[in-house]
Amino acid sequence: SLKTPTGMTGFWLYSGYDNVFYSKARSMARYEILIQNNGIWNTDTLLHDTAYFNQMINTSQTLNNSYGYLWWLNGKSSYMLPTLQTIFPGSYAPDAPSDMIAGLGKNGQILSISPSTGLAFVRMGNQPNSPISEVTTLFCNQIWKKLNAIMCNSTSYNEQVKPTNSIYIYPNPAQTSINIAGLKNAQGTIEILNTMGETIMRPNNQNNIDVSKLQSGIYFIEIRQGALFTRIKLAKN
Repeated sequence: SLKTPTGMTGFWLYSGYDNVFYSKARSMARYEILIQNNGIWNTDTLLHDTAYFNQMINTSQTLNNSYGYLWWLNGKSSYMLPTLQTIFPGSYAPDAPSDMIAGLGKNGQILSISPSTGLAFVRMGNQPNSPISEVTTLFCNQIWKKLNAIMCNSTSYNEQVKPTNSIYIYPNPAQTSINIAGLKNAQGTIEILNTMGETIMRPNNQNNIDVSKLQSGIYFIEIRQGALFTRIKLAKN
């Protein structure tokens, strides 16, 4: 049996050649929170080897860009699937945030973490009976597609309600364009960053910014006006 400082419990059991870990959804969610917080639980650092931790959630070899140390990495240029030697272009879960990492276990057991959205989900239970769901990477993407339908449904937003920030963007989530309200003057710079912190757009028109060419996901709008700096999260449908 196992009990950790996070309150996570479970036990290991040999099944044939496999050593399988059995636990509950709440415990696995606690483990996700630990990983999402870079190995720190509350203020206690449980994973001290930061070099290994960084290697764990980054590409670990040259065969599969989307695989770290037991974690599947989204947002890479290509990926491979278990038992296949084929390299597929793009992300293995295009409907999930590009910074999402996942523990993809046997029979559709999934731990999925997205630091940029602050979300983590656990999927436990019987093996899915849908043919497409039997491939765990596709099943993971299906779940994120369902989450997007809930989180990014623009009908659930009242665009007439002004957020508490003095500078805000609307609509958010957006499909084709956004507007920035609350700017003090026309001076300053605006940048759109992806979840890796890379600048992908520097729009000149502050009143109406075309975001139609951005892929679905989470971005950040950075606005600098002299000494003032504002960062706003944007959800792109």
